[in-house]
Amino acid sequence: MNRTVRSCLVLAVLGLAAGAAAQETAPLLTLNEALERARDGNRKLAMAGLEVGRASDQLGEIKAERLPSVTLDGTAGRTLNTVEFNLNQGTLGTYPGTGPIPAAKTRVTTDPNWMVFGYAHVDQPLSQLYKLGIGVHASEEKVEVAREELRGARQALTQQVRKAYYAIVGTESGLSAARESLDMAREIQREVENLARENAVLAHEAIGARAAAEQAAYRVARLETAASTAREQLNVLLGRDPWTEFRVESLPDPGPVGETEAEAIARAVEGQSDTRIAKLRASLASRDVALAKADYIPDASFTVGFYKPYQVEFQPKNVWAAGILFHWNVFDGGKRAKVVAEKRKAEEQARLAVADADAIARVSARESWRRVHDAERLLAAARTARDAARDRLRSERARFQEHAALAEDLRRAGAVLASAGDAGNAATVSYWSARADYEFSIGEES
Repeated sequence: MNRTVRSCLVLAVLGLAAGAAAQETAPLLTLNEALERARDGNRKLAMAGLEVGRASDQLGEIKAERLPSVTLDGTAGRTLNTVEFNLNQGTLGTYPGTGPIPAAKTRVTTDPNWMVFGYAHVDQPLSQLYKLGIGVHASEEKVEVAREELRGARQALTQQVRKAYYAIVGTESGLSAARESLDMAREIQREVENLARENAVLAHEAIGARAAAEQAAYRVARLETAASTAREQLNVLLGRDPWTEFRVESLPDPGPVGETEAEAIARAVEGQSDTRIAKLRASLASRDVALAKADYIPDASFTVGFYKPYQVEFQPKNVWAAGILFHWNVFDGGKRAKVVAEKRKAEEQARLAVADADAIARVSARESWRRVHDAERLLAAARTARDAARDRLRSERARFQEHAALAEDLRRAGAVLASAGDAGNAATVSYWSARADYEFSIGEES
């Protein structure tokens, strides 16, 4: 490794050490606090919450359609020609003593002028109430779908926050081991270089010790970078500035998940949002079929109307009317039948989606339950290997100081410890990531 690369590594390690010192004074962020902040500040979760509000507003719109509607209309305009009214003899009746009115055919004309007409009517749906009732139930289920999607978004966010938090903790755990390896590698480097100056070891052994120290420094810098990136990603999930500084708490030792495989599957089927949403969508599909069939029912509404002309002669001044407004599309070319057939197919698709979501939930719960147990075994094995590597390095160092081992043996033992530390860190992150996936698969939100 040339001098430029070594200088860059030294500067990087010094800068990251300064960052680590700043982290020491940063506020502590526990996992529970991170989850609470995410639920309050995450933008995608806020959008899902607004979707629930929109669905509730749409439900209110459908319910309002069942109430009477009051309509006011007005027309004002000027006639462009002379308006003529022809009244035949006796049009207004024949009376004793006066005879027919008018007595002869009469023409009445009006000059062009402004005319104003006012209309008011109240309509109360009657036969449409059946269809509106189906629509209300469908809208209520849409609200439930939106709420379940919000719940699923909370579950997914909880999983993401946990995995990001665990990644930070696991990376910092690896950093602790990497810094320990770096200190050990530098100490070995000093010892070997002292012996090299006394010609007690070969020159290539001193170079190898220096290379091992530089490699250990690079490992620390790489983990520091990974930790910084993980912190920024967690801050984004929490809905705050990506460069907000914080510290994380250490995680407890892994413990059993608490459920048997069968219990995990049962909880997944009951608690998975995807399964519950699929069931709600199947119910909605059935409502759509009923709505399509309801289009065959004629529309009938009770209506009360009022009509009043202004500045118009020879017309009644106030006209009231009440009755039934009827509308029926007798022939539509088979459109309604096709709509019903299409809705039935969508209903069958929704039922298949329920079965599919149920199967996926079962498989996912079973797989995640097994992955947690596999990760627990891997973590135990990695910790044992790290302890063995640490003891080996300690033994090789003692032998080296007694001139019973070569510098190459000591460097190799240090490399084995570093590798074991990386494996232990990966196993820790893998365990907690598997644990987060398992909790998500059974529908946990907190």
